[in-house]
Amino acid sequence: MKPQTGEFVEGLRNRKTQKLFICLEASSSPGKVRVVNPGGDVLVVMEELFDLEPVEVPMDNLNEFFTEEQLESWQTYLADEAERRRIDAAREARTPSSKPEATHRGSTSGAGKGDSHNAAPRAPRAPRKEASIPVKVIPGRVGANWSSERLCFYRHRIDPLRPAEQFQVKIQGVGTFQITKADFQRVFNNVIMSPQYRSQGLFSYDQIPEEARIFIKG
Repeated sequence: MKPQTGEFVEGLRNRKTQKLFICLEASSSPGKVRVVNPGGDVLVVMEELFDLEPVEVPMDNLNEFFTEEQLESWQTYLADEAERRRIDAAREARTPSSKPEATHRGSTSGAGKGDSHNAAPRAPRAPRKEASIPVKVIPGRVGANWSSERLCFYRHRIDPLRPAEQFQVKIQGVGTFQITKADFQRVFNNVIMSPQYRSQGLFSYDQIPEEARIFIKG
């Protein structure tokens, strides 16, 4: 993979061996994370096996921090994920979102003419309304926090949080960014849907965007 300046790969340092594992994404099980070990194996392990603070490794320095086996498995994982998303997108494009309903015309008095073999048409279902329930924020409940030179988001730390739980990012020389998971999903949906966040589990800003400033305390 060609180095891309300004992007990072998240490394997790094993507390026992002090070796860096490549963090792929949060596992569906709370407290677990999917990683690539130095031998190139993709594993789902407990997050508590690693140091609290992850290591941001620039794309042009990967060979200095990770083994060839790790990088090969990581690139294969990214390629597999990209192919999976391509197949899912193609499948969704081929599958209609809803089946068209047959249109029945005419009054009830003439509905039976020529159609005695057909069952009576069902009344169309009313569209299902999605309930909009506001998330109750619990003041002071911080479920995760980390420090960084810039505003960055780690998927494996955010995903396990409940909607009302908050997380903090202490930005060096700027202040503390604090937000609930629910507000993060609402305000920063572009981050969640970005290829970097979905594949690498990490997104960082070179400069703090305007929408983030209201969540920063000096």
